[in-house]
Amino acid sequence: MLKNFRSKKGQAVSGEYVLAAILMVGALSVMTVYLRRAFQARVYDGQRKIMADASAALGTKVRAEYEPYYTMTSSRTNSSKADRSRGIAGGEINRTMESESGTFYVSNQLQPGLSQ
Repeated sequence: MLKNFRSKKGQAVSGEYVLAAILMVGALSVMTVYLRRAFQARVYDGQRKIMADASAALGTKVRAEYEPYYTMTSSRTNSSKADRSRGIAGGEINRTMESESGTFYVSNQLQPGLSQ
């Protein structure tokens, strides 16, 4: 059995290809962490640059953070129902029921100084 295994020379090369492929996949998966962090840093720097330019142009400090407690929301819901019944000859009752409902929702982002 061992003698037959040694006579097949092409099998040793396939193991090296598998090992090389595993190392490349591992290296790429490690590099994605650094690539993601670099992309996030570029977005962060770009946002800060735009906010600094806007602050300089307006003469006031412009805030870029999202702060949910500065939102003002309001909603209005209305519904109506109508029930119409009428008697018909012979004791039968013709009944019609109608219903209608609707919702109106508004959400505004307030400036930090205008929060309630």
